[in-house]
Amino acid sequence: MGFYCENCGEEVKRNSGSCPSCGVKFKAVRCPACSYTDKAEFFKGGCPRCGYLAPREDRKGMSSEKTPVRKRRSLLDLVPSSALWAAGILLLLMLVLILNLLK
Repeated sequence: MGFYCENCGEEVKRNSGSCPSCGVKFKAVRCPACSYTDKAEFFKGGCPRCGYLAPREDRKGMSSEKTPVRKRRSLLDLVPSSALWAAGILLLLMLVLILNLLK
């Protein structure tokens, strides 16, 4: 399928203009992974916030599980936390050294 109806919570096809369960007209789409809500046009390549991409629908309306869920990673996800701690301690020591030199 695709995403979920904001009114009743039922899952609906990605290209639906209204909910088949409750009939509400769609003005926005909500991501089932992170609950981000925005216009449907922003979800064409997946959720703009978390990268969730619903499984593709085949011609019969059945979902295929072959499409992987993408997750966007930030730059901080690639840096180990120990490196960030070391950089912070180094900056603190440099600040103390500079302040001692100015006295």
